[in-house]
Amino acid sequence: MSETEKPRPVFSSPAMTVGSEAELLSEPQATVRISGFIALLLGVMSFAALFAGPLMIVPSMAVIAAGVAMRPYSGLRPMGLTAALIGLVLATLFGVWGATERRLKYQTLSAQATQFASRWLDLVAQGDIELALQLNQHPSFRQTTSMSLVDYYQSSAEGQTAIENFKQTPAGLEMLRAGDAVKWEPDRPADLYHFAGRQLLTTYWRDRSRTIRSPLIVRLEFIPATEDSLPQWMIDGVDIDPMPAPGVR
Repeated sequence: MSETEKPRPVFSSPAMTVGSEAELLSEPQATVRISGFIALLLGVMSFAALFAGPLMIVPSMAVIAAGVAMRPYSGLRPMGLTAALIGLVLATLFGVWGATERRLKYQTLSAQATQFASRWLDLVAQGDIELALQLNQHPSFRQTTSMSLVDYYQSSAEGQTAIENFKQTPAGLEMLRAGDAVKWEPDRPADLYHFAGRQLLTTYWRDRSRTIRSPLIVRLEFIPATEDSLPQWMIDGVDIDPMPAPGVR
């Protein structure tokens, strides 16, 4: 080696022995619980429960997945527990929110429908058939306030047909015979449901005076507000109740 050349440093690393490799492989490893990440995904998707009752299955599945992920363990904390906890919180939040919102909506619509149906039954009892039949029409097809409803239903073919059809129904015949002797009261809670994009509600009634012994069903449709009109109700039909509450008859 010449005087100008400098010695090169020599690097050395300890060789991994069989014993040290075995120790590394034998160290406990944290397990991964896939159910925790599934719970997180379902928890995020649980916001869908705000829009439809059947979608409440999503937060329910999230709670189940979180329960599976958060089962007891020994040793290191498994991966996925935090995700499961977040999914559980989201599922609970959206689930309770959706259920509460639907319950409040049902109570509001049920009260409005019951009041509207009660007034409609009173109209029929008082003999104001023309106005009662108008409330069976969609608001966009009802006669204007400047037109005499009595003249319309007595002079027009459509009006006369509507009155005759009402008189021929079992429920209409019973109500017209009873007149104002009836005293209607709700028989049981109303049913709210959706069909073909329509919000429908069925109310159940019984005559406290027993003039009409058969309970009645009054079906209504809720028509949401538009840019040109306020929310309104429409009578969708009236029938004899085929399945009255126990003890009514």
